[in-house]
Amino acid sequence: MDQQETDFQMREQMRINQEIEQQRINQEFMFADKSRARNGWIVVVIFALILAGILVWWTASAQLPPVQIEGYSATAQDPPYVDAEVWRCALKSADANQDGVLSKEEEEALTELNLTSYRIHMFYVKSYEDLKRFPHLKKVWLGETQLADVDLTANPELELVCIQSDETKVLTLAVGCCPQLITPTREGELTIRRRYSENNPNNIWYK
Repeated sequence: MDQQETDFQMREQMRINQEIEQQRINQEFMFADKSRARNGWIVVVIFALILAGILVWWTASAQLPPVQIEGYSATAQDPPYVDAEVWRCALKSADANQDGVLSKEEEEALTELNLTSYRIHMFYVKSYEDLKRFPHLKKVWLGETQLADVDLTANPELELVCIQSDETKVLTLAVGCCPQLITPTREGELTIRRRYSENNPNNIWYK
């Protein structure tokens, strides 16, 4: 009887030991599974970050490259403007779809252009060559400039010309264009010249 009891106790102890070992093995497997799952999520996150970086780079590279216009960086304009201040003011007035570029239709729709100032920023214009882009311009405020001669023959529909700078001494207008003139110079100091407009298809002499 004692021997049987002893055998029973030994078998019971072995069973307990096996259960303990099995629990240990199960815990190790569970820990390994959690570690693998955690490592898997880390890999997924890293891959997602890399993919996001590639997407951002591709999106940025797909944008139109910046163009330098006399020191002013702007969205690509083809062809580019000669004077940055004229471009800035025209964009503020005529960019109907707010895409940062003036289409030919938007340029032809522009009828008023103020080149004098905006809040505390005083526009200083070095060239009025870009005004040829606006054949239907009716009112223009020329702003500060050191140019003595300003040619507006490409704007035959002008109704008002405001000259800001007293440096301007000669104003050339299209034949038949008689706008109201506002000028800081004394009477007789501003010379008005006339020339046929290349923007007026009704003039047979400009060719």
